[in-house]
Amino acid sequence: MSEGATDGRAGMGAIEFGVLGPLVVRSGAETVALPGGMAYRLLALLLARAGEALPIDRLADQLWDGRPPRTARKTTQVYLHHLRRVLPDPDRIRLTTAGYRLVAEPDELDSGRLETLVRRAAAAPPDQAGTLLDEALGLWRGTPFAGVTGVPMVDEARDRLTDLRLTAVEESARAGRHADLLPLLRSLAAEQPYRERLHEHLMIALSLAGRRAEALAVYRDLRERLDTELGVEPGPAIQERHRLILRGDPLVAPGRPMLLPRDIPDFTGRTAELDRLDEIADEPSAVTVVCAIGGLGGVGKTALAVHWSHRAQARFPDGQLYLNLFSYDHRPVRGTAEALHHLLACLGVPGNQIPATVDGAAARYRAELAGKRMLVVLDDAQDTDQIRTLLPGEPRCHVLVTSRTSLSGLIARDGARRITLSPLPGTDAKALLHAVVGAARCVAEPEAVDDLVTLCGGLPLAVRIAAAHLVDRPTTPIADYVTELRAAGRVEGLRLADDEQYAVKAVLDRSTAALSPPDRAAFALLGVIPGRDFTAAALAAMTPPARADRAGATLERFVAARLVDEGAPGRFTLHDLVREYALGLAGDPVEPLGRLLAYYRAATGRASEALRPGLSEPEAGEAMTVGDAQGWFAAEHDNLAAAIVAGARHGLDDDVRALVDPLWKVCYAIGSVDRWISVFESALTALPGDGSGLARLAVLNTLGNAYVVAGRYDRAVPAHEECAREWSLAGQAVDAARATANLAVSYERLGRFDEALAAQEAALETFREAGLRNLEAYVLAVGIPDVRKRIGDYAGARDSLLAALELIRPDGMSVDVAQALNNLADVCQLTGDLDQAVSYADEAMRVARAVGSRHLETMTMTTMAAVLRSQGRLAESLALSEQTQQSFEEMGMAGMACENRLEMARTQAAAAHIAEAAETYSRAATEARALGERLLLARALSGLGDCTAASARKRAYREEALSLFDALGAPEAEPLRKLLAEG
Repeated sequence: MSEGATDGRAGMGAIEFGVLGPLVVRSGAETVALPGGMAYRLLALLLARAGEALPIDRLADQLWDGRPPRTARKTTQVYLHHLRRVLPDPDRIRLTTAGYRLVAEPDELDSGRLETLVRRAAAAPPDQAGTLLDEALGLWRGTPFAGVTGVPMVDEARDRLTDLRLTAVEESARAGRHADLLPLLRSLAAEQPYRERLHEHLMIALSLAGRRAEALAVYRDLRERLDTELGVEPGPAIQERHRLILRGDPLVAPGRPMLLPRDIPDFTGRTAELDRLDEIADEPSAVTVVCAIGGLGGVGKTALAVHWSHRAQARFPDGQLYLNLFSYDHRPVRGTAEALHHLLACLGVPGNQIPATVDGAAARYRAELAGKRMLVVLDDAQDTDQIRTLLPGEPRCHVLVTSRTSLSGLIARDGARRITLSPLPGTDAKALLHAVVGAARCVAEPEAVDDLVTLCGGLPLAVRIAAAHLVDRPTTPIADYVTELRAAGRVEGLRLADDEQYAVKAVLDRSTAALSPPDRAAFALLGVIPGRDFTAAALAAMTPPARADRAGATLERFVAARLVDEGAPGRFTLHDLVREYALGLAGDPVEPLGRLLAYYRAATGRASEALRPGLSEPEAGEAMTVGDAQGWFAAEHDNLAAAIVAGARHGLDDDVRALVDPLWKVCYAIGSVDRWISVFESALTALPGDGSGLARLAVLNTLGNAYVVAGRYDRAVPAHEECAREWSLAGQAVDAARATANLAVSYERLGRFDEALAAQEAALETFREAGLRNLEAYVLAVGIPDVRKRIGDYAGARDSLLAALELIRPDGMSVDVAQALNNLADVCQLTGDLDQAVSYADEAMRVARAVGSRHLETMTMTTMAAVLRSQGRLAESLALSEQTQQSFEEMGMAGMACENRLEMARTQAAAAHIAEAAETYSRAATEARALGERLLLARALSGLGDCTAASARKRAYREEALSLFDALGAPEAEPLRKLLAEG
């Protein structure tokens, strides 16, 4: 898992990508000359899934439409390399842990701008919507991805964009632009002979233009086509439009009851949900279509239902009814009898004619709706039984239900469609705040607005309460209000004095009121769980043993009550405000948090054993495979980070120490260095230096390891020196030896070779005495060979590596075996034994992949690139080095990335690409200076000397390099000295 890579465009130049027609790439005023053939198809594929990582095998499968040739993987990498060279910014195509992706923000893609404009138009008033949609339609240049066929993902994107254009045309017509759109509507209706909404708008446009006979002919032709070719009738909406045109009113029908609550004028966002409601309303149905809108209290269910109902007035010529059932309100719940009486009264039935029994009233209600096309909005429903009696029998009627519960019975028995609302995304939440508070005030404090939206968690109720506070206090800076809200706590602070029933806490109180005492206790524990999500196993670990096996069923009840969301199967999340509310119910969190850390430690231990067998005692519980361990860590790494910090802050030092060691083994094997530096730094800050003892040293030692892998040796050395010293004083000889071996790595990297070798040999002796075979093997396979290679003692490095393999190879595939094999391949390459180098590298790669170690696989790729160069296979070597460079950078392995860059420069120079080699050496030199890597800096300077034509600069580079080589006692000094002597 790579945590070091960033997803933003920092440092990248502006590029425009066009896909709404033939592919176009522009950088400023210049249009980039794009390659043809397969490279063009590959660019289309990357743009169709811009921002999404696609594995190389999947790219190849798409390019050859499921029939890739044997060489497809390598050929695709060549095309990728070519595209990176063609694009104005090569870093726009990146290699991530999940595959290759093209980095582009939505506003850099014409398709992204199209989507944004259509989305904004859906939330805008009609006059503004028309302008936005005109701009959206103006982006169209022809068939999307023109010239690319037979690439499934591109075909899917083309279909989606074509459909989006049709939606934009339809929405523009609905905004009142029928006259302007008449020619386009006629053309598109011919292209889309079965799209009823398009034909409906064409009928309206023709009718408004005084061409009613043509409008009726459009309907007649459509009806005949559907009957002849598909055997179906046109849908209810266009049938109703046909009746309206016959009556001479193409837009509205007179005399219908309009009983909806007032629409919210500043309704914001929910474009996808509104579109889905349109789709559901257009579905032909033999029964009443019930759309159940569900979600957390305060998420905007009623606002969405009312807003859509106002938008959809033309669909329901016979009227709209609205009934609030008060199921989660401070008022008494409306029973079925009361609900039926209210609905019948709204339909004009006199009170003395409404039957007294529920069955009689229900029958009269169905009779009143027979033959009509009406909308019935049932707001704030409690359960399925409360709703079922209120469903009309007339199939053309449409029912819209909102509820905090799942109403699964309506889906199972009544054909309901469910829409679950999530919190508003940040942009929509900010737009809502702008609308209520005023744009000028919000624009003046953009950071405070971002903070406030984050505190509100995208919950519309919370945003509106916060906005009301700001409106009441027009001179208060938004930043000051944010500070006050943080101090008060969001759950307590998001309330209004004159409307307490709709405070965030009151809404959550009503949502949890029906929980049983055991469920309420379990719900409180959810507030203690740190991290972004959790599993039933995590809740079970915190729950008293008598109820631990019921955790899964408990979470299912919470999901049904919309208190908890299930994202990926078996993984659950809480809204931030719900988490804060639950934590307020939990009491002292220390004991349950300790149980959670113990669960994480055991699971991490099993993952560590799978990835690096034999390094620790096996944990109780079902053993993990390598795939299990990788998947578990990918799902849990954020939660583990949060658990360490939370445990440290609550004084759970022993629990933190027990978790850190197996966790680092997993992190190191999988590769996520920069992420874990920040995690361990946060944990170290939370552990006081004078009271945490060995727990603090465990975190500090692990942090030092992360610094080493990231090439930050200036921080690694003092960290490991302190650990070695303090563990030794505490009588912890093995821990002190581990810190010493870790310290030796920084010494070696900094060119302090004598100290490095002495430290490794001292650690080796301790590990042997303690009988720790795997730690002994690690020093023999990595620590000592790395130092000996640096000083040119290749025979000594080889002997150490063979001794390590003899020790560990009987255990089968492991990370240590992969390391030893890769180091042997490197030694063979350095001594010219290339066939043996290839053999060792191939085996190292196979073992690294089998054990799921991305960083070792990438290191072996660097070795293989050097071997390929030595074999004269320069293009292959360079392609592999570029792939490796991206991988190291994404994993945050700065030192290894710098070494790989040097390998790349050597290959460029060998291929006579001197200018490129000089630039690469220069970047490596800059990185090496920043890292304090004196040996790498010397090698980069020496390479710059080789690539520089000007004699004075050439000599200066070589003299500086020689000075460094001499200071380090490096073997490269003598050949360089000869070059300088020869002039």
